[in-house]
Amino acid sequence: MNNSAPDTTIFLFDFDSTFVTVEALDELANIALADAPDRAQRVAAIAEITADGMAGLIGFDESLAQRFAQISPSEAHFDALVSLLKSSVSPSFTANKAFFKQNADRIYIVSGGFKDFIVPVVADFGIDPSHVLANEFTWSSGGQTITGYDTANPLAHNGGKIKAIQALNLPKNTHKIMVGDGMTDYAVRGVGLVDEFVAYTETVARKPVIEVADRAVDSLNSILQP
Repeated sequence: MNNSAPDTTIFLFDFDSTFVTVEALDELANIALADAPDRAQRVAAIAEITADGMAGLIGFDESLAQRFAQISPSEAHFDALVSLLKSSVSPSFTANKAFFKQNADRIYIVSGGFKDFIVPVVADFGIDPSHVLANEFTWSSGGQTITGYDTANPLAHNGGKIKAIQALNLPKNTHKIMVGDGMTDYAVRGVGLVDEFVAYTETVARKPVIEVADRAVDSLNSILQP
C-alpha cells in the first residue's frame, strides 16, 4: 500500500457506515433501549428513519430529530457506544491507519453524527478534533445525562455539510474528495464544493447514492492508490 498519496489532495470522510461499519445513533438506541419492553420495535423504527435519511427520502434535520426523540442516553450509554465504535472501524480504514497519521493535516471528518463520540474514535488515527465537523450533544449540569443537541449547529439541519465545508475555506489549488455513503455526502459535490464524490460501499451500497457518484468503491485502498 502506498501511503504517500499526492499532497494536493484533501480528503473529506463521512463517519457512519464509512469510517465505521455502523450507524452510531442506531447503536446508541440499541444500548439505551436495552431494557425497554418495546426495544425491538423502537430500534427498528430508528433504523428505518436512518435509511430514509441516507437515501434522501426525508430531510436530515427531520431524520435527526425523529431518531433522537426515541432515546434518552446517559453517560454510561455514551461510554458503551464509544467502545463499540472503536471496535467497529471499517477494515480498510484500520489497514490504512498509517496513512491517516501521516496525512492528518489534510483529512477531515464531516458527519451528521456527534463530535462527542467521533473524536475519541478518530483520535486513534491522528485526526485532531478541529478536523472533525459534526453535531454536539448538550449535557446535564452534572455531565451524566445527554439532554439534547445543539440545534444552532449547521450540521443539525438540511445542507449542513455544505455549510460546514464552505466555512473551511479550503485552498482552491487542491483536489478535494468527499467519501461517504449518503445523499448528504453527494450534496457537497452537487454544489461544486469538492471535485469528486466517491460512494463508499464497504459496509452498505445505497443505489440512489451510487447512481449520482463519480465512482463507487468498496475499499479505502481504491481511493488511496495512485
